[in-house]
Amino acid sequence: MNPPRALRPRERNRLLLALPRTAYRALLPDLEAVILPHGAVLFEARDRITHVYFPQRCVISLLAAAGDGEGVEVGLVGNEGMVGLSVFLGATSSTTQAVLQIPDGAWRMEAVRARVPHPAGVTTSDAQPRCRRSTAPS
Repeated sequence: MNPPRALRPRERNRLLLALPRTAYRALLPDLEAVILPHGAVLFEARDRITHVYFPQRCVISLLAAAGDGEGVEVGLVGNEGMVGLSVFLGATSSTTQAVLQIPDGAWRMEAVRARVPHPAGVTTSDAQPRCRRSTAPS
């Protein structure tokens, strides 16, 4: 599937941009461009994570259940990160619910692909030094 036109001009996810060029290119075949609608639930708390998401222009809320059963926002993810990071750390289920607050495009990758060592040797540590520099306050 070709990425929607809105995602083709340039990469907008800063985590993916922080990867070395060869690592980024190696991940591209595993990434699927998706347009996510407002209110879409990407996964529920305690559910198996089937996909991880790298927001381009959308914003995703992470909600934890409060004692009264209501959700409390514990995180907000935009184009600086990803949703489903715990998959890279070996988890198979989520501790939070992920809900779209601002709809738009994202890259989606099957969680099973994120759990196995990538043939190009891509690891989450590949992006860490460059991410720290790009997100540090001026």
